[in-house]
Amino acid sequence: MIVDTGESLDEGIFDIRWETDWNNSDIDMTLRAPDGQLWGRNTKSKDLEIFLSYCHEFYDIKHIVSGEWQVSLYGVNLPPEGVFVLLTFTPIRYDQL
Repeated sequence: MIVDTGESLDEGIFDIRWETDWNNSDIDMTLRAPDGQLWGRNTKSKDLEIFLSYCHEFYDIKHIVSGEWQVSLYGVNLPPEGVFVLLTFTPIRYDQL
């Protein structure tokens, strides 16, 4: 595991994008919603859009549950020297629509 972190999302957030960028490897991102639901590359949901390339991945989740979200990043194929990973998230609030 590379990162295990969380982010608290307030009431009124409609959509969220969790995004990772990396180099020279494969990083697998898994999200755990406050209600316990897991979101990952193999999740099938009308509320989820996934984009995956060789060095970039994002999950757009609609109608999210407010509360503490857990994010886990796993190094699927890492070189011995490690990799640089950038994790970002972008919330969209109801009042911004």
